Amino acid sequence: MGRLMGMLQSDVDQLSDAVRATFVCIQQFLRITTVTAVLFVFSWKMTMIIMFFAPILLWFTNKQGAPLSEAMGDFRDREKDHISAIEEVLDLHTTEKLLGLDKHVVATLTTSAANARKH
Repeated sequence: MGRLMGMLQSDVDQLSDAVRATFVCIQQFLRITTVTAVLFVFSWKMTMIIMFFAPILLWFTNKQGAPLSEAMGDFRDREKDHISAIEEVLDLHTTEKLLGLDKHVVATLTTSAANARKH
C-alpha cells in the first residue's frame, strides 16, 4: 500500500510541476511581450540595442541552465531515496509496535532492508 501511495504522490508531483512550468512559461512570454511593446513606445532605438544583446543573454542562460537542471534532478532523486528509506523505517517501526517483535528481529529486518537498498 505504501509503494502505491508513493507512486501516486510521485505522479501528482510530476503533474503539478508540469502545470506550474507551463504557467511560468506563459507568464514569462507575456512579460517579455509587454516589456518589448513598452520599450518600442518609449524608445525604438533603445529597444533595438536591447534586442541585439538579448540572444547573447539567452545563450548564456541556456548554457548555465542545463547543469542546474541536471543538478536539481539529481537532488530530487536523492530526496526520493531518502523519503523511501524513511518510509521503510516507519513501516518497520509500525510493524514492531503492532506485532510486538523483539529488538533482534527488528535489527535483522533493518539490516536486510539497508542491504537491499545498496544493491
